[in-house]
Amino acid sequence: MRGVGVNGRGSARFIPTPRLLCGADRAMSVYIGVVGGETDYGICRDSIEQMHRATDEDSTIYARATKGYEARQRHIDNFIESKHEWILLLDHDMTFPRDTLTRLLSHGEKFISGYYLFRQIAPTLRPIWFQPPRIDSNGNPLWPLPPVLVDPERGRLHELGASGWGCVLLHRSVIEDTRRVLRGQPDVLEDAMEFWPYDFNCVMDALNRGDIATLRRELRPLRGTFAGGGRMVGREVRYAWFARQAGHILYGDPDVRCGHVTLYPVHPDDYSAAYRAHDAASVATMTDDLENMLDAMHTDYRQTMAAYG
Repeated sequence: MRGVGVNGRGSARFIPTPRLLCGADRAMSVYIGVVGGETDYGICRDSIEQMHRATDEDSTIYARATKGYEARQRHIDNFIESKHEWILLLDHDMTFPRDTLTRLLSHGEKFISGYYLFRQIAPTLRPIWFQPPRIDSNGNPLWPLPPVLVDPERGRLHELGASGWGCVLLHRSVIEDTRRVLRGQPDVLEDAMEFWPYDFNCVMDALNRGDIATLRRELRPLRGTFAGGGRMVGREVRYAWFARQAGHILYGDPDVRCGHVTLYPVHPDDYSAAYRAHDAASVATMTDDLENMLDAMHTDYRQTMAAYG
């Protein structure tokens, strides 16, 4: 089975792998979508091709898209229209272990990410993962999500609040269930997340009729961003949050260790070495500073919710 191209500029590609076996007797069909700019990095392309061959599939399909979020959305749309059961989204400026796909599938989780770092060296190396959302005494989420700062323990999965989409595997049911929560909003969208997704036509009708009760029911505050100037939430954080509301928890495998090209492929092993080089006191100080910053933001959130009533 061959894939469908993506129109526009920028680079993306997907590799269908319908013959991949997962488990003793179950054939899995996986759509692999690679997203990036117009220029490929040789070391990254080689690693994707090596992973590709490891799945016993013999075709690579290149496509183009204007921007990363457009490419991911088109990949997801094409995937939903196809008969594939899984989608693996990859970034073109990363390197991947040969067993990336088979390892992610082997865990049996429907929403799972590999482990890599932000594309930066200065001012510091930084993991791409975020901790699960904290919940206040009233059951409301506290924003923003805390980043993962520790070097994650290897040999087990970690529950995450969010991760980048440079190496993420999703089952079809994750997208279908999350779309019901999104109520018509795009899957891939950078948003202030000030409100839960709402029915636009219902809101407009309520505005025309002056129906305040309906507006209060539909326009439910989600984040305390009104006083803070509407800080945007990254697409990956937003999607993982709404997927969680649909019943799908994101997990991370720290042993699927991917490189992210800067001047060289910055790698989780670099972060592990840097983490070990810090003494316990400096790590504790960094964590305390982060906690103080998050507490201030959480206070803003609670004040916004209280003001809304």
